[in-house]
Amino acid sequence: YIEQALGVTVETLYDTERNFQANVRRRRMWPIPGKCEVSAANKRDGFARYMKATDTPQSALLILGQRRQESASRAALPDFSPVVRSGLPCYRPILDWTLDRVFTYLGEKGIRAHPAYAKGRSRVGCVWCVNSRDADLVRDNMLYPERCAELTALRAEIGLPSVPEGVGQSELWDAVPVCKYEAVHCE
Repeated sequence: YIEQALGVTVETLYDTERNFQANVRRRRMWPIPGKCEVSAANKRDGFARYMKATDTPQSALLILGQRRQESASRAALPDFSPVVRSGLPCYRPILDWTLDRVFTYLGEKGIRAHPAYAKGRSRVGCVWCVNSRDADLVRDNMLYPERCAELTALRAEIGLPSVPEGVGQSELWDAVPVCKYEAVHCE
């Protein structure tokens, strides 16, 4: 859908040897905010392996959709970095955009927002991501019970409690927001 809407080619990468479950089992620990290797192992390193395994020119430009409002570390990012950890120059064209500006742009282009927003998530990320807000963790349990059951079993396998901290906060169930960007055709 995005390929047609924007006239681009999208290639999805998935490494069965270096996925989340494999990393948790190998390290025998759950990711911790600030010490999380999920992005490095599953995103940055996977991208670097892809670049080495293909004939993609090493002069390629990495374009990221990071925004300053997302975190304190992203607030300090430059819009252009000559070289990032992937070894490529990096451009962040929406770094100064607000979330409202992102959804306005999507609406102007007739592009549907990621389905996670329509389901009430405040960000797009993995189920039970260590960077998720409590409300997102609660919402994950409602929307993805099978995946949460798999993660519960994985946590038990490495000797951790069955749910991540914050999920038991029942008062959050009624406070979980719904998508306010319906005009962008959230699914």
